[in-house]
Amino acid sequence: TQLVVDGKTITSPLKMAEAINTHYVNQTKSTRQELGEPTSDPCAGLRRMVEGKQLENTLTVKAPTRSQLADLVSSMKPTKLSGYDDINMKIIRDYYSDLEEPIHHFITRVIETQDYPQPIKVSRVVPLLKAPDLNSTDRKSYRPVNILPALSKVAEKVIFSKIQNNIDENDILPPNLHGSRVEHTTTTVIIEMYEAMIEAYETEKVAKLGTLDKRLGYELIEHIKR
Repeated sequence: TQLVVDGKTITSPLKMAEAINTHYVNQTKSTRQELGEPTSDPCAGLRRMVEGKQLENTLTVKAPTRSQLADLVSSMKPTKLSGYDDINMKIIRDYYSDLEEPIHHFITRVIETQDYPQPIKVSRVVPLLKAPDLNSTDRKSYRPVNILPALSKVAEKVIFSKIQNNIDENDILPPNLHGSRVEHTTTTVIIEMYEAMIEAYETEKVAKLGTLDKRLGYELIEHIKR
């Protein structure tokens, strides 16, 4: 495996990692400079969604019981991808009966103290070739895949499920939002679009579709430490 950067061939794994990382960082920086500083509040849309609604349930994230945590872990895919600690979800699932007590204690402490430990924030970034026909020696041909420790994924799943339940119970998000929601996939998007087109056709109306793709969407999200 090798990379060619500025006409020079790199074969050292460490130098290749540094070269690819530099590319990712510079790409994000240049895109930020092109877009400029945000001119609107990113939470304004969410505030409009909840404005005027009588929220019956306030968001309170409580530590799960052992039974709830066991059910949640069993629902997670037993992937073999691991973070820097070489522990993957398959290991956690296969040996959960032995790991249940320390994992439950850890998750409980994270929620009760509201402190997300730094070690489980550290990720392993793996560059994957975007397409098999691309030049494998060009660092631009790769996309970064972020792999967090499996324990971080468990904590994330617990917190996400609590937030998701609160959002659904209070009917905060619009029904036609399909991203990152339970029982919503690209398939449900296609079905909704198809039904809208059929309805427009049957009522002799015009159906229009607008698409938008945001470059480096996740990379440009602001991470504010409070």
